[in-house]
Amino acid sequence: MARMNEARCWVELASGVVVALMLAGCAGPGVPLESSSATAVETAPANAPVVQEFSLTIEASYPHDAAAFTQGLEVLPDGVLLESTGLLGESTIRLVDLVSGEVLESRPLAANEFGEGLTVVGDRVVQLTWQNGVAHTWSLPDLEPGPQYTYEGEGWGLCYDEAHDVLWRSDGTEVLTAHDPETFAVTGLTLSVTQDGEPVHDLNELECAPDGIWANIWYSTEIIRIDPDSGAVTGTLDASALLADAESAGPLERGAVLNGIARDPISGRWYLTGKLWPKLYEVTITPVG
Repeated sequence: MARMNEARCWVELASGVVVALMLAGCAGPGVPLESSSATAVETAPANAPVVQEFSLTIEASYPHDAAAFTQGLEVLPDGVLLESTGLLGESTIRLVDLVSGEVLESRPLAANEFGEGLTVVGDRVVQLTWQNGVAHTWSLPDLEPGPQYTYEGEGWGLCYDEAHDVLWRSDGTEVLTAHDPETFAVTGLTLSVTQDGEPVHDLNELECAPDGIWANIWYSTEIIRIDPDSGAVTGTLDASALLADAESAGPLERGAVLNGIARDPISGRWYLTGKLWPKLYEVTITPVG
């Protein structure tokens, strides 16, 4: 990996005092879907695919827990939201009624763990932690804890790529790492994400869909679509309209950025939210032009 960890700013709410946690760091393209030991090779911009621009339309909005530091989001087949929240001492995994926003079930993580992205594999959930190097598993639908797995590096976003039968993990860089969905062992495959031949850093929340891997860029309102075979960005989506709407009732907390991408596997509908946002949005995503 050709860069150090990105600076990451978190806002932790504890005992009514806002504590800003600043973690400093600094951030070429490589051969996509490569073995982690392979030598990086530059990709010429001339070979880069055409990037499709997408737009979104807000179809509906629903209440969302404005105290939830959303890190991962999934829609279960029964229409219930599965959500991972972060912050030290406040991290949870929870089941949420999509329409009302009511928390139906919630399980806390250890006080020293910072919850991150999650995904569903069969009848269980895999949930990352930020810097603890621990992946939790939980059963569905009761959220009973299962085996824990360890991994190297940071955990940011996670999604299950059924076509390749791997879990893709982001760590805030331009690289996605593949894990075995059953054992969480590293498979040896990595995906170097590029746009016009340049690396795309700050990959965060992930959602694997039939047309590619959708990822939000940390601390921005940009969402990109990634080709899981090449690592090339094949689409971009400007979600700034959601942030503007979320702020319409009043200013958001510092650190309240877009972070929550979920696609209903049955209906194909998309749901987006952010850390500490008061709303969850049901949106339609369509190509421009």
